[in-house]
Amino acid sequence: MVPKLGDIFESPAQLKFCVTNYAVSHGYRIYFEKCDSKRIVARCDNRKEENKFPFRIYAAWMYKERYFQIKAMNGDHKCCRQFKFGSIVSLEWIGRHYVIEIANKPKMKLQEMIDDIRQRKAYTEVEFKKLFWAAAMSCVEGDFKRHMDTIKKLNPGAYEHLMSKEHQTWCRAYMSTGYACEVVENGISECFNSIIVDARKKPLITMLEEIRIYIMDSSVKEDEAFWEEHEVDGVAKNARR
Repeated sequence: MVPKLGDIFESPAQLKFCVTNYAVSHGYRIYFEKCDSKRIVARCDNRKEENKFPFRIYAAWMYKERYFQIKAMNGDHKCCRQFKFGSIVSLEWIGRHYVIEIANKPKMKLQEMIDDIRQRKAYTEVEFKKLFWAAAMSCVEGDFKRHMDTIKKLNPGAYEHLMSKEHQTWCRAYMSTGYACEVVENGISECFNSIIVDARKKPLITMLEEIRIYIMDSSVKEDEAFWEEHEVDGVAKNARR
């Protein structure tokens, strides 16, 4: 992911992880000039020398919205590609990327890991959500497999978790063609939630009473509709009595 002006992050750690991934995948030697719980400033070039390179990211904590946001950014790079990233590639960063690979391949060579670090493009949680919804809303099986392959390269654990679920329950490409709605989520729950919007604003006892009345009315209407549909020569009418 390429950081952009206005991007939001859940925490400073998530922003640092995004910037580190960007630096490694593009070969930029980026360091954090300021880094605390309230603001982060990322620059390019060597920390010890006078910095004349234009690249700069300034992010700050938004108290009202409760997230970190990139408030100012100059994305121009005048430096050449680097393969020595200094302290920005920490043991924690390597561990987050390679915990599964190392567990599956304990004798993984250092050079294999270095080559993969140079080529890997990792994503923030926001990007993972976009990839998931792209897979879920795929109209054909080919698009679904393509999006899942991308997820597998970035996070094998997430891929295994999604593939363990039945595709018919969450992917549009595997759903029945008889439905006239593109909504993937649970429609029954969404409809019920929309009905109780006004009731949820009231005191607890009043809210529960309104929900109870609504459920009872719905049950009676469904019961009447059922008997009207199956009524034959007054038999069903007598059965109701």
